[in-house]
Amino acid sequence: MRRESVRVDSSRVFLGPMDASKGVFFPNRGVRKCVMSRKFSILLVVAAMAAFLGVMPASADIIIYQDTFTGDGAVHGTTPDVTLGLYGGTAGATWVAGAGWTKSGGIATIGAEADAYLPFVPQAGWIYTLSADVDGISAGNFIGLMFARGPGMLTGVGWWICRDPDNSYVYHGPGTTDPLYGPFSHAGGVQTYSVILDTRPASPSNWTYTCKLGGTTCVPATAFGFDPAITQVKMYGLASAGSVDNFKLTVIPEPSTLALLATGLIGLLCYAWRKRK
Repeated sequence: MRRESVRVDSSRVFLGPMDASKGVFFPNRGVRKCVMSRKFSILLVVAAMAAFLGVMPASADIIIYQDTFTGDGAVHGTTPDVTLGLYGGTAGATWVAGAGWTKSGGIATIGAEADAYLPFVPQAGWIYTLSADVDGISAGNFIGLMFARGPGMLTGVGWWICRDPDNSYVYHGPGTTDPLYGPFSHAGGVQTYSVILDTRPASPSNWTYTCKLGGTTCVPATAFGFDPAITQVKMYGLASAGSVDNFKLTVIPEPSTLALLATGLIGLLCYAWRKRK
């Protein structure tokens, strides 16, 4: 009976006693532990990836703010149905609104010129969508939906003006001296307005906004050309302009960010595996 060894990763690993007459060896416990360690590491990587994918939402959209305006009374000081303290939102945020904004029967209505806003500072690397259902715009009045720099109507950037019963416009902003897009006509009734903010470009001046009316793109991706310095998401209305429902701000994480997270997880697990060896 003699003993043999083999070279594995520059270290000699004892296999166990070998019967020269039969040409067989008897693996010792150290080899079995090595094999089991590798199997364990592989299973650990698979389990970790499954857990990573399992916690990802079924839909890529993550809700930062959402309000269906349930209850009755003033909008000011109320908390939306959903508030998320991530991606630039504030957990537990409350509306800051003028007295003209009230809610009843699941909608918010405007009775005197005023704005209503929630705090929001966009972060680089994401795609945000601000949307709301607007109805009942009376002639000569409007409701605005916007990412904004601060209080007041003229602080919006890349913002919708839902004006008159069947026409809408988009201002580049801030203010109303920048290019005006529109009018965009529609059949009246409830319309879903949305502004998509893409913060993936490195410089805020290269961030873009896209404006949609329902499923139709009215203003394609357009760079601001200046730092938008956004601090709010907001709705603004004139007297008896109409109503708003399902106010929502969502985010879609940039796909490469998720890929980097997965790659980093695999790297950490591989490092742990080598340390176990």
